[in-house]
Amino acid sequence: MSLYALGVWCGRAFASYLIVLILLILVNRFHVGKALKKSGSWYSMVLVVCVFLLGVASTVSKNSFL
Repeated sequence: MSLYALGVWCGRAFASYLIVLILLILVNRFHVGKALKKSGSWYSMVLVVCVFLLGVASTVSKNSFL
């Protein structure tokens, strides 16, 4: 795997975490400390993985010639 591809995957994972963190901040009425604590829970990590996989799936489906 090239460094470019590794950077894209790491960047996508970081962006997925930020999306979930922003959603948690909104749900917790802008209490950042509470949102950061909840971002380490198992359901938040599952949500990060789902957002990550949706992004990868959209990129793969856009670039495939089906």
